[in-house]
Amino acid sequence: MQGGGMSSRIPRHVRLAIIEFPDKPRRGEITRFCAEHGISVAAFYKIRDQARRDGPEAAVVARSTSPARQAGRTPAVIEQQALDIREELTRQGWDAGPLSVASAMRGRGLVPPSRATLARIFTRRGVVAPQPQKKPRAAYHRFRYPDPNGCWQLDGFNYKLDNGQNRCILQVEDDHARYILASVVAVTENADAAIGVAATAISRHGAPTYFLTDNGAAFNQSRRGRESRLERFLKQQGVTPISGRPGHPTTQGKNERLHQTLGKFLDAHRPITTTRRLAALNPSSICPVSDSYACRVTAPPGVAAATITGSHRAASRTGIPGRRNA
Repeated sequence: MQGGGMSSRIPRHVRLAIIEFPDKPRRGEITRFCAEHGISVAAFYKIRDQARRDGPEAAVVARSTSPARQAGRTPAVIEQQALDIREELTRQGWDAGPLSVASAMRGRGLVPPSRATLARIFTRRGVVAPQPQKKPRAAYHRFRYPDPNGCWQLDGFNYKLDNGQNRCILQVEDDHARYILASVVAVTENADAAIGVAATAISRHGAPTYFLTDNGAAFNQSRRGRESRLERFLKQQGVTPISGRPGHPTTQGKNERLHQTLGKFLDAHRPITTTRRLAALNPSSICPVSDSYACRVTAPPGVAAATITGSHRAASRTGIPGRRNA
């Protein structure tokens, strides 16, 4: 039985005095003792009863007032499983935030805690550095097209090989599902590579309604009064090419975040000295970022790689608002 109330706050020396108090005190002596030490008569008798029941040694030490089991506390074994999985993902170059860890736990038949609980566990156990300067998750307004194939994004980023050469990795991503639909390694960001990766994505998943890029010469030149080869190709497929406003890179924010994830994965698998090895590590079809932020060609042990659903391949191509002149 748990003790509680005032008796749990009575100092050790007062407890000793109560235990050694005469069994037959004079009239009013107990009341005066309690008044002098600032305790209640009920607390006095509670300690006396505890000494008779459990022994003087037990009565000297105040019992904890905390419950025997904290409601809602994540079991230690679950915490350790989450930490082990996070360490494994980090070592292999995957993203290892709460969402990624939760996805990996589900893939292994475990029931993960909530995203917020995992974040608190990682902070408390010292495996992440708190970043209070970041906005809370609730402060963000997440934009995405309402349907798969409503809008795709294409962007590229440079990656330096260990032999000093630079290569450009282009990735096509679905704005709604956040799937990587196609990816290619090229020498530079050029029109041939852009058309090739777009054609691969369309051959696999059908054509989208809109195709969003930045205003690079290889992608979209409409704001310069010209038409790029990629724009002409997309129009031939019945796709409307659109571009973000100059100076607003957040329009392609999903793709920028994807570059960060892939770059971290590639760095974990260095040395990479040839284009062939870079292409082998570069995923051409991976799981959705909304479920697990990890870029995956083959998933970590015990984690099933996601496949693109039939609803994505057969998505409607009507009624999606454009962002061309937003």
